Amino acid sequence: MFLAATMAATAAEAPVALRGVVLDASRMPIAGALVTAVPEAGGPVSKTRTDGRGAFVLALAPGRYVVMVVAPGFREARQGLDATAAGSAARDFVLEMPSFRETVTVSAPPGYQVADISSATRTLTPLRDVPQAVTVATRELMRDQLMTGMGDVLRYVPGVAVHQGENNRDQAIIRGNSSSADFFLDGVRDDVQYYRDLYNLECVEALKGPTAMIFGRGGGGGVVNRVRKEAVFSPLSELTLQGGDYRHKRAAVDLDRPLSDEIALRVNGMYESSDSFRRAVGRERYALNPTLTFAPGARTTIASTRISCRGRWPRTRAASRSPPTTTRPRAGTSSTRPTSSTRRRAGPCDTLFSPEWRSDGRSPTTSATPVSSARPRRPGCRTGFPPSNCR
Repeated sequence: MFLAATMAATAAEAPVALRGVVLDASRMPIAGALVTAVPEAGGPVSKTRTDGRGAFVLALAPGRYVVMVVAPGFREARQGLDATAAGSAARDFVLEMPSFRETVTVSAPPGYQVADISSATRTLTPLRDVPQAVTVATRELMRDQLMTGMGDVLRYVPGVAVHQGENNRDQAIIRGNSSSADFFLDGVRDDVQYYRDLYNLECVEALKGPTAMIFGRGGGGGVVNRVRKEAVFSPLSELTLQGGDYRHKRAAVDLDRPLSDEIALRVNGMYESSDSFRRAVGRERYALNPTLTFAPGARTTIASTRISCRGRWPRTRAASRSPPTTTRPRAGTSSTRPTSSTRRRAGPCDTLFSPEWRSDGRSPTTSATPVSSARPRRPGCRTGFPPSNCR
């Protein structure tokens, strides 16, 4: 009786052979797939791998199992199994391809992003909170694009077009409003008519839309504000050289040196000379901008700067000999060309606009007086812009 009970217990615990094949959706065998049988009641886990024909054999103790099949590039497959003492069980697994999923991450270089500005609201405000369309060209962008003037920057600003400016000044058309006076430097109006260089700029801000509340007169379409480089307490040395067609030459230098724990000095300078495919349309300019920063405390910074620049470039249209007048001389008499004095606000540059017009930015107010001369005129000739037969 004891022998019969022992034989019955041995037969009940005899292992069950699980046989099967792992295939893909096209019924082709998958070699190297991992087959794992996990008992639901707990206990040791049985594992094996498929051979070159996709077949596997797994010895299991009687009980209930969850059989999982995993292969690289396929979805995981699971089946329930009730292993009995019958001796063997057969299972085939068909693995499906996973759904296609691809993640693309697009990020811009950190140098092109600006977190906050102070020109739009006169307080440091996150750019996303400024209730105005603002485009900022950073120093990194200007350097990567080899920009040298305001025209190069404004061509990349939506809603802003670049005007020729008679080849002697910056002029922009901001949302349909053409102006050569809506330029600012650190929030201060800079309406002198000249070419503004980028050698000493940290960034250029284009604020689009009416801005009279912040910037005063003008600014119907928007304004362009330049932010200068300031002296910082870390050594910096940078030299930029350019050359090109029509004898184009340009050099720019940026030097920053901390003089002490409280004082730092920064010097920016540039020189440019270039001809053109047109005769007498070359230009030459050079500038120097030293900046001194004094930081007596953690919350106090005092900056002092001076900008000196000179340049000469001709007008692209014919230079005016004299302003027109409404008076008409009598026949046979001599007439003196009228002279006029145009008062301009002081600017940082001495600019030669044409052989007969010169603007001197070293005085608080400047005068532009055309050359006057007395000469007899033929009968019937009018003053101001005379034709060739009246000269």
